[in-house]
Amino acid sequence: MKERKTPAPPPPPPPNHDYDPFVARKARRGRLRWLIAGGIGFLAGVFICFFCIALTVIDVLNLWCDLPVLVDIVRALNFGC
Repeated sequence: MKERKTPAPPPPPPPNHDYDPFVARKARRGRLRWLIAGGIGFLAGVFICFFCIALTVIDVLNLWCDLPVLVDIVRALNFGC
């Protein structure tokens, strides 16, 4: 039977090699920040779209004077109701 040779160990790093053990942790933290910011941005976009669709439906159905909160706003701005 043939003997298997074990691979040689990797060469040592050069003398001026600046190894930072926290680089991976910093990279992960950076990705997490972008993920959180992206999630918040996505939710803000969904809220804005929902708000625009709701205003369009209110305008098309002419509900400005029928919804309790909007009546006060329309009257305060003197848009007539």
